[in-house]
Amino acid sequence: FVHLIPLQTITAENIAYEFRAEYLLKYGIPKQVLSDRGSQFTGYIFKILCKLFGIDKIFTSAYHPQTNGMIERFHRYLKERLRVIASEYKLDFVNYDDWDLYLPEIEFAYNNTPNNMTKKAPYQIIYGHLLNTPINKIFNENIQEIIEDTVDKINDKSSTLKLSQSVQNYVDDLKQRTKIIMSEMKQNMDQYDKYRKQYYDKNRVKPNKYKNLERVIVDLSDTVKGNKKKLNINRKEATIIDMINDNVYVVQFEDGKREAVNVARIYKNIDTDDENNDR
Repeated sequence: FVHLIPLQTITAENIAYEFRAEYLLKYGIPKQVLSDRGSQFTGYIFKILCKLFGIDKIFTSAYHPQTNGMIERFHRYLKERLRVIASEYKLDFVNYDDWDLYLPEIEFAYNNTPNNMTKKAPYQIIYGHLLNTPINKIFNENIQEIIEDTVDKINDKSSTLKLSQSVQNYVDDLKQRTKIIMSEMKQNMDQYDKYRKQYYDKNRVKPNKYKNLERVIVDLSDTVKGNKKKLNINRKEATIIDMINDNVYVVQFEDGKREAVNVARIYKNIDTDDENNDR
């Protein structure tokens, strides 16, 4: 489920305020929030907000966008939609046209379209039904249900708080449909995850294991651009000081800087004096 919040200025204060007003107070409190390591999320304001609401705040590993693959995939979808809109209406989003004006329509389309993993639309998973579009409103009105519900209300003036039988049936039906949707979604997600794992494991090499205080080499090629990336100056020695999970380690560089690094960027520190080492 996607909720886009256009911001005039992206400051820590704005991010925290909009997250509270536009997400927490509308959709409830999540157990965990994953974000990149931007200063808006690593600063005191957002940390205090998460602590107040009892949210477990976690971060992506540096220079490894795959950690938050779902949002990266949505960014690709968002850019594709904006390019289509720009082409269709001859707009220039780079120089003068406001691309953020089209975010509500893109959000609407995304949340109302079934995706490959769950086979359900995000809006349907949360609210139990798809959003109505103008064409749905015109052709899908159930006149008989409207008549019955109206008559029930007129005949039951003695208790304005009592639900009519048809409304009660609707509520019960909504609960049942929501239960079915969640069950189907879980099955579809399990099947999708199994398929993706099989596809990923075809060429996957089992990651190396590292011990605490072990000396390693960290690949920094994703942090530099241009000629620097092409030269052999993009690796630094570091020390393993903590293990977050099998795929992420916390390393400390010689200058004292610490960083959470994906295991794909870490290499064994081979001692050149050891003749038995095979580079």
